[in-house]
Amino acid sequence: MGGYQMLDGVPPPRVIPPKVRNRPAPQALSAALESLRAAPRAKFDETVELCFNLSIDPRRGDQM
Repeated sequence: MGGYQMLDGVPPPRVIPPKVRNRPAPQALSAALESLRAAPRAKFDETVELCFNLSIDPRRGDQM
């Protein structure tokens, strides 16, 4: 049974595979802003997170 042995009638733990998330494709900033403006408004304070990969090496002083 997959390397597990049953101890005193207790079955081994089942491994549940993680769910695969479908990540949205990267968008241009202008297209993302247009889709935000077109979305319906909510009754709470909405926030938006932006992530930038700057490829900066902090050990190099000329890149800071």
